[in-house]
Amino acid sequence: MKKIIIPFGLAALCAGCSSGVVPMGQDTYMIADRGTLPAYTLEAHCLKKANQYCEKHHEAFVFVSKAGHDENWNSSSSCELIFKMVPTNSPLNVPPDIGKEELVK
Repeated sequence: MKKIIIPFGLAALCAGCSSGVVPMGQDTYMIADRGTLPAYTLEAHCLKKANQYCEKHHEAFVFVSKAGHDENWNSSSSCELIFKMVPTNSPLNVPPDIGKEELVK
């Protein structure tokens, strides 16, 4: 029995826990994820899930904010992504304004 419990426990720990897409009102949604992966990996996972959710509904993803932290001795990594889902022809559907100086940092 122990041989089954240990691998399952490790798989659950590594997989993390995701909230899925949670509506927050007025076309605004949140995805929260936590696990043993670095925060930037969880962020990429949340962004991918948000994009897939919007594409499934034939809408556009618009980033609003993110928060999270890396794993430390007493807590796992986390990421919380807030986004809007807008029509593809919406004026809010514009690419992010990333200047050259921000890319070099």
